[in-house]
Amino acid sequence: MSGALKDPDLISVQEVRSKVEQAYAAWQKYRSFSQEKVDAIVEQVAAAARANARRLAELAVEETRYGNAKDKLAKNLLCSDVLPRAMRGLKTVGVLREDSEKKVVEIGVPMGVVAAILPTTNPTSTAIYRL
Repeated sequence: MSGALKDPDLISVQEVRSKVEQAYAAWQKYRSFSQEKVDAIVEQVAAAARANARRLAELAVEETRYGNAKDKLAKNLLCSDVLPRAMRGLKTVGVLREDSEKKVVEIGVPMGVVAAILPTTNPTSTAIYRL
């Protein structure tokens, strides 16, 4: 028997491990990014999601057999347009707020890799929303 994996479950586990390692390595870089860099990334992801919103809606319906592409398109656009627009100017890195009276300083820092399970009913809009 060769060294290649043949068991689909083992292959899936190995794929997850590889993706987690890649995500952790990306986070190591991301955690030092400035507010401007984080904002640019959010804008780029949102732009890519808007550009592909229709195709992602169609693929979601095709794969899950739930809903219709028109409604999924609307949700994809909501998550990739309205939400990022509402976030513009929102400080998420560094000192976010200081309350000298209460002696409290809120500091925004990346917390690490976040894994999410996507529902079959709205897989693309949920992923986009998690920008």
